Amino acid sequence: MDAATGVALGLSGLSTMAAGWALVYGRAQARSAVESVKLTERAQREQAEPYVIADIRPRVPSSSLLVFVIENTGPTLARNVQVQVEPPLRTTLGPDRESVLNRGVTRPIPALPPGRRLTFIMDVAHQLFGGDLPRLYTVTIKADGPFGPVEQLTYVVDLDILRSTALERETLEASANGIAESSKSAAEAEHRQADALERIAAQLARLRPPGE
Repeated sequence: MDAATGVALGLSGLSTMAAGWALVYGRAQARSAVESVKLTERAQREQAEPYVIADIRPRVPSSSLLVFVIENTGPTLARNVQVQVEPPLRTTLGPDRESVLNRGVTRPIPALPPGRRLTFIMDVAHQLFGGDLPRLYTVTIKADGPFGPVEQLTYVVDLDILRSTALERETLEASANGIAESSKSAAEAEHRQADALERIAAQLARLRPPGE
């Protein structure tokens, strides 16, 4: 083999390797493009899907009445909503209320529009936290969106967290009430003091000799 032939073979080998690397790189780019398209489609789909959540919270801020809430916070209609709670919800309001609560919460919901909220009376905070009823509930939510079934949600609702926030709120309310009572007592004391000074001034005026 002469030098020219060796050089030609070497260049041919390099060309083959370059072509191979180009093919590998091209395939990697194609896979990356496909994955990018899939991620984009998934993000767009998720943005257009309903998002149904369930929670236990005060009926309104500072309320002692606890309610179980099912709500669609997404932008589209949720269909065939099914909520499961384990263990079944317990309440101190009696077995009838407990039965009605669990039937209402777990009943299939044919349609839940965006922003719609379903509220079920559950318990009174101080009665619930004063007993030995369950504090942890596992919630599972299934629903259909415009593209079919949405991803199933499963999470834990911890009532002890709610209890902590409720106690903090009650402490703040108690402090505010204490400040209000102190302000009221101070105002009453100032009023009594002003009345006493007026009476003293009136008595001194009567004791002055005529003509002064």
